[in-house]
Amino acid sequence: MEQEEKSGRLAWFLMVIVVPLIFALTVFAIVLSMMGFNVKDEAANLGRSLPVLSSFFEGSEKASIVSKGTLDSEAQYASKQLKEQRSYIKRLEADLQKKEEETSSLKDELVKLKQKNEESSAAAELKKEGSLSALYGEMSAKQAAAVLVLLDSASAADILQSLETEKQADILSKMDPADAAEMTVLLAQ
Repeated sequence: MEQEEKSGRLAWFLMVIVVPLIFALTVFAIVLSMMGFNVKDEAANLGRSLPVLSSFFEGSEKASIVSKGTLDSEAQYASKQLKEQRSYIKRLEADLQKKEEETSSLKDELVKLKQKNEESSAAAELKKEGSLSALYGEMSAKQAAAVLVLLDSASAADILQSLETEKQADILSKMDPADAAEMTVLLAQ
């Protein structure tokens, strides 16, 4: 029973005093660190000033000296990395400029090719019209008039325009007067 009473008191002491004290100190340290106060360094300084705890903090001075040496090497490494990154960026910028120049020249070439394509299309169309005009030129005026009446007005006018004036007159004379008038108006435009 006495054993239970002692363990009960110890549990009460831990739960009522120690745990809330640890919790309060932790919250206090977090609040101080949020305010910009370096809690770790101040705790280490306080530990060095206390006789019992000073033996635990003797090795940290050596570690800070070592860390200064590593900081220098890390700074040199970071500086080297920075130089490498800058040279890489310069190479990328040069490549980008080359690509932009290539793109510009390809766009110019594309424009030229489109113009050539349009010119060749126009030449092919003229050749086609030439062969059509030769075909209608060989037909009799009556047959040509019968076929032209069946075509749409714009196409018929284009074909008539490509023919010689005499052939045009012959074909128009063989057409119905209303159709001949419509073709004449289109030819005049």
